[in-house]
Amino acid sequence: TYGPSLCALYGVSSLLGYPMEEWPREGASEADPIAGTFGFIASMAALLNRQKTGRGRHIDLSQGEVILSIAAEAILEYTMNGKIQSPRGNDHPMMAPHGIYPAKGVDKWISISVETEQEWEDLCKLMGKSPNDLDPSFSRLSGRIANRESLDLIVAEWSKSFDNYELMHLLQNIG
Repeated sequence: TYGPSLCALYGVSSLLGYPMEEWPREGASEADPIAGTFGFIASMAALLNRQKTGRGRHIDLSQGEVILSIAAEAILEYTMNGKIQSPRGNDHPMMAPHGIYPAKGVDKWISISVETEQEWEDLCKLMGKSPNDLDPSFSRLSGRIANRESLDLIVAEWSKSFDNYELMHLLQNIG
């Protein structure tokens, strides 16, 4: 099979891209290397089993079924809650801020992801603010996620005053 066509067939393509874009994005297909990796793991397991038992194994591997592992979260969201996921760009369902932000210079960028409350507090300190100085809705993760657009504007305004490597090292130093 061919990964890009299977990504479209299995609905993975509908998850790629950014919100509000007219068409889904299709870049490199993740399906081909992921299926190859699954095949490799299955082959190694069969060889290990043969080494232990002396018996061979039959491997039945469908690239289409492997692709479903990419869309597992969207499938579960629909199955459990009836919600159809759409492209979310750089957003993450459980992290905020989470994105690619501008840095000083032409076409310079930095990726920033905040997963825990401690990371949020540390980022605020690095930005020269206490969490209370910012929008009160940012005090909890749910508020940061719900107000992601305004949060991203604040982080972007701050990040663009730094060289991307300088900021990378500052962020790494605070964990």
